[in-house]
Amino acid sequence: MAQALGCKSPLPDRRASAVAPQTAAKSPLLQPVLPQDVSSIARALFAEPEQERSILCQKLFDRADLAAVHVAQTRALHPLWGDGSLDAAARHSMGPLCSEPLWDDLNYIRCLRIALAMLDWRLTRGHVRV
Repeated sequence: MAQALGCKSPLPDRRASAVAPQTAAKSPLLQPVLPQDVSSIARALFAEPEQERSILCQKLFDRADLAAVHVAQTRALHPLWGDGSLDAAARHSMGPLCSEPLWDDLNYIRCLRIALAMLDWRLTRGHVRV
């Protein structure tokens, strides 16, 4: 169905091999998170098979983290994932996103729930990579 709506698959996994920064602090995503950020993550997930969505969601959040750290350190956009926002991570990783589905699409609602659950976890508990 996602393909019918013009969604694209992610770029090759060479970008997925980046490792999130090791930190005991909360995620750099404590910058403002806009509704568009959540929508973009959900739209990226919508293009993927259901069993791969949670892993992709984590990768997109990790990429936003890496980009946010890069921007903070260099004052320049990350060359692969942009400005550190979730929207930029989704768009740079996935290419053009499909139009936002209507909110009566249960498949899209599941994608929104995955994105919101990850956002909740990252903002309330942070994440630690060892």
